[in-house]
Amino acid sequence: MESSRKIYGDAVAAAKKLLGKDGELPKPRVDLLKTLEEGNKIAGALWKAAEELDKAATDHEMIAAKVKTVAKQIANQIDGDNFGLDAKDPNNKKIIASATKIMLDALTRIEDNMDEWSDRLDKLDKMLHTLGR
Repeated sequence: MESSRKIYGDAVAAAKKLLGKDGELPKPRVDLLKTLEEGNKIAGALWKAAEELDKAATDHEMIAAKVKTVAKQIANQIDGDNFGLDAKDPNNKKIIASATKIMLDALTRIEDNMDEWSDRLDKLDKMLHTLGR
């Protein structure tokens, strides 16, 4: 992206050259170069915040992957477990099946949540990189 300071400076120089000694540009009410400096300070703060946000997003992606892995590990432990109950008892068999379903459904929803967060963070990452261009 071309510098606004350069665009303005080049335009002023070209206009002054054309106007020669007899002409002059009107004096602006507000100094554009000072306003651009203010903008540069704000942009600097924005870039710093974007870098911090990018790091936080990366950290969050890593923990989301870890949460998903732990949820899968727990699901693997639960699947086929009898929860300390006698699986031969028909009543316990129903309880075991219900408890297994409850837990596996919850763990699947947690994995889905982590996938959704990863998708959101990927979009954020793309936006941050686009902003930095």
